[in-house]
Order: sequence, then C-alpha cells, then structure tokens
Amino acid sequence: MCGGTRSAAALIAWDFKKALYFNALALPVLAGMFLGALISLAELVRSRALADWSAWKSRLGKILPVLLLLLLGWWITHVVMALKTPKSELIDLRNPIAARAAAWLGK
Repeated sequence: MCGGTRSAAALIAWDFKKALYFNALALPVLAGMFLGALISLAELVRSRALADWSAWKSRLGKILPVLLLLLLGWWITHVVMALKTPKSELIDLRNPIAARAAAWLGK
C-alpha cells in the first residue's frame, strides 16, 4: 500500500513524475540503498574498507530512532492520504481491509 515498489519500477523506466506520485520518499531511500550497494561492492573488490566508518556508525546510531519515527510518520500519512483520495494504482477498495480502513477514515 505504500507504493515503494511501483515507485522503483517507475524509476527504472526513468519516469520520475510517476515515481514521485507513487511515493516521494522512495526516491531518497532507493538512492541511499544504491549508494550503499556501490560502496559495499567497491570495498569487496578492494578487500578493504574505503574509510573508517566507525564515526558514521556512531552518528547514525544516535539519529536512527528519530529517522525511524519520521519514516513511520511519513508512511502512515501516505497510507491515510491514499485511502482518503484513492489512488487506484495503490489501493483497491474492493479489498475488505482497505475498504474498512477507508470507511474508518470517513471515505
């Protein structure tokens, strides 16, 4: 229901407008995953780390709970908006769970 997979498929087809429509947060998440994969591949090929990542790990450990809460807030907002203004590409209101959630939201 979040549109992340459809957003990724639109990115593969170079359709940025549709990717943003499906899920705008998928763009930076996919970019981060791609960058992480490239760094991992480079480190694998070189058989050593490209940098000392301990400082980054320390910083990430401090902000990770906040990032996860923001991500959860975005996801909830995105799903609620998809239910209130049905995006037929994301939510099929014939599904009993989606229909009940839409009814609960007053749609």
